[in-house]
Amino acid sequence: MSRHIVMLWLWLVLSSPVVLGQLSASEAEALMDQAAAQYQQGRYEEALRMYEQIESSGYVSAPLYYNMGNAHFKLNSIPRAILWYERAFREDPSDEDIHFNLALARTRIVDKAETVPQLFFVRWWNELRDFYSADGWARVALFFLSAALALLLVFLLSRHTILRRTAFWPALLALVIMLHALAFAWQKHHIMKTRPYAIIFTPAVTVKSSPDVSSVDLFVIHEGTRVQVIDGLGEWLEIRIPSGEKGWVDAGTLERI
Repeated sequence: MSRHIVMLWLWLVLSSPVVLGQLSASEAEALMDQAAAQYQQGRYEEALRMYEQIESSGYVSAPLYYNMGNAHFKLNSIPRAILWYERAFREDPSDEDIHFNLALARTRIVDKAETVPQLFFVRWWNELRDFYSADGWARVALFFLSAALALLLVFLLSRHTILRRTAFWPALLALVIMLHALAFAWQKHHIMKTRPYAIIFTPAVTVKSSPDVSSVDLFVIHEGTRVQVIDGLGEWLEIRIPSGEKGWVDAGTLERI
């Protein structure tokens, strides 16, 4: 908890906009300190109110979302804790604390994840993609692009055959890594833009065979379950659960990650 408070404080201090929304950076820093103090004293509702005020002003930060998830967890609001842990994970997929607390929160819901087995290369691709955020992969791509250009300059300008050969293959490798990093960044950006995943917030939801109240009942899912939104029609959304089953639910029963 304390490490994330420090990270959030640094993020607020170094954030470029002086005023964002209705809350200035200095006000957000003070409010964050107050929220941390309230949390440490067990006043989780008050801490959450302050964190929500920071978030509603437009700040996007994995530590902020993580702290909001912690406050909801302490208040036994498990679906909302999962939602904010998921949003924190989206911003910083490599954070071990977020992984741990998200997994812990999932043990407190009714539906246990039974995922469809994936081909090994698909699983590896997704795991590698989720290692960084979209911004993280963009930085990786920029780094390897710079390295590739520097090595190509050596290849083009050097008069020594050995040096040219030494520079060529690393340059090619750097370009390949750069292209993969760009692909990962694009995928992560697309996920953030379309927000295809959501958390169920209704205690029990009957999933329908079609977007109609009178249609056939397929199965029941419970609050806290993570689903993928694959289609929509009016007030209805077609979802897929981790086991691969899919059906239609009312849009008001869930909230997008």
